[in-house]
Amino acid sequence: MSAGNPDLSVSKQGKSLRYPTTTLDRLLLMGTIILLPLEDHLPSIAGFSVLFLLFGVLGLYNVLFRLRALSKISSHPVFLTAYLILILCTLIETLHPQPSYSELSRFGLMIAGAILIASFCRDQRALRIAMYGYVIASLWLSVLLFLSSYGLLQGASADDYNQASNVRNEAAQEMTLSVNLNNVAIYTAQGTAVALALALTSRTIVWRNLLSAASLFCLIATFLPMSRGGIIVVAASILTILLLARTKPIRMLLLAGVLVFGALMWVPKVVFSRMEVPEGSRTRVYAAAFEHLNEYMLAGIGAGNFWETWGYDNGFRGPTGKATLGAHNGFVQIALYWGITGLLGLCALIWQAYRCLPSQCGENGLSLSLAGIAIALLLVLFFVHSFVEKWDSLGLGLLVGAHRWIWPNGKRWPARARYSSFSPQSRYWIMHGRGY
Repeated sequence: MSAGNPDLSVSKQGKSLRYPTTTLDRLLLMGTIILLPLEDHLPSIAGFSVLFLLFGVLGLYNVLFRLRALSKISSHPVFLTAYLILILCTLIETLHPQPSYSELSRFGLMIAGAILIASFCRDQRALRIAMYGYVIASLWLSVLLFLSSYGLLQGASADDYNQASNVRNEAAQEMTLSVNLNNVAIYTAQGTAVALALALTSRTIVWRNLLSAASLFCLIATFLPMSRGGIIVVAASILTILLLARTKPIRMLLLAGVLVFGALMWVPKVVFSRMEVPEGSRTRVYAAAFEHLNEYMLAGIGAGNFWETWGYDNGFRGPTGKATLGAHNGFVQIALYWGITGLLGLCALIWQAYRCLPSQCGENGLSLSLAGIAIALLLVLFFVHSFVEKWDSLGLGLLVGAHRWIWPNGKRWPARARYSSFSPQSRYWIMHGRGY
């Protein structure tokens, strides 16, 4: 955008937006994000989960009313890369004994969900409401964690990893909802990052304080599941946002100090007893993956073959030896399934998603929030062997939607062209999501 004549550039981008979001669009997007952590606890309808049906509603709505937008977003390079991965990995899976296509089907559904989310994220209003959806989802999960486990953890003590794990199991039994604690930590970590990004870039003191308090509250809650992966993810997300943010240094240092001081003061000490890396099932499967590298790196051993026989026979099993364990790493797992083709495909998908981030994103709360979500999703791949979760659909969809509709050139206005320098008409278009 030209700093010399902002009105002309902004109005052109405003006219080019043919598919502005409606209130219903934004409510559906926000509701999906808020309800996602409850996926396993909402009653099913005709054998389908509520979230699956909600995605179905999103798809039907787009087919009926936003078909052109849906077709436009489906040809984005991120999704073209995903289609190629599906085709190649399906062919490789077919060549292996005991083929199973469940992982590929879930990957396809994840990509379909990302396409739907991207088709709803067509302007800044939609992206903004999505980010507040992340904060709200993280807040209600944080409240649940505090009410169910904070008191127990505060009064507990542990000298090593095993004792801390026993405390963790006791705390999990006290929760109202039966949830995966590692997943809860990932959700609250993303909410922490988004709230921090919005607080750093907020122009009003009231919103800045509220979002800072939300970020601190969610940060402390991220420690309560005692998930080592969740703690690493939230720390890296916060650090990424602080490094990218182009705001007043005093504000950044103050917020960083508040988060560090709050974590040291209010996180129960027993949580830190579980931060060591013990000799256990994860180290055994990592050793097995390295030992058998030459067997699977070229063409993989197939997803069905891995879970049926190969994984169990080659060391991918827990201490009881009764079940096959995954590799606890998305990159290793996809290499086990489909070899170098699957691994390079996943790396290409990550690269294309990275290219969706706008340059100079540190000056804008929405793009800074996207950066926090993106780094969180990337780091999760190092701790879980599943790469087809619904949070991947959300994050990938928002990245693609923002790139296609909001920042099609990957850029904002030059650093010298501040918001205050724009005319009232330009400010109206900017605030109402008509592009930069």
